[in-house]
Amino acid sequence: MKEIEQMCTRAAFLHEGKIIRVGTPRQLTRLIKDQIVRISFEPTAQMDRLVGTLPGTLEEHRKSSITLRVPHTTGALHDVLHPLLTKCIYIRDLHITKPSMEDVFIKLARK
Repeated sequence: MKEIEQMCTRAAFLHEGKIIRVGTPRQLTRLIKDQIVRISFEPTAQMDRLVGTLPGTLEEHRKSSITLRVPHTTGALHDVLHPLLTKCIYIRDLHITKPSMEDVFIKLARK
């Protein structure tokens, strides 16, 4: 599916022999409203308390990292990071995964 994003100007998704959606890769990936944010940090008791207050859906919580599903909207990333930075949580790494064409197909095929 990555090749579609890199090489095609338009794409169509088929499900059970029927076209279910047509558009540019950018238009299609915008159908997914969430992005995945993975934050690695210095483990602290304070961070454990903050995790439950962060916006979005907690996908994974480990000793030194969290993975959240947050809306792909203006300000969403700020709303996640601001509480951490104001509490002086040391962020080691931040990784944001935008929706892919595969994510789009899975969403469309489940309807």
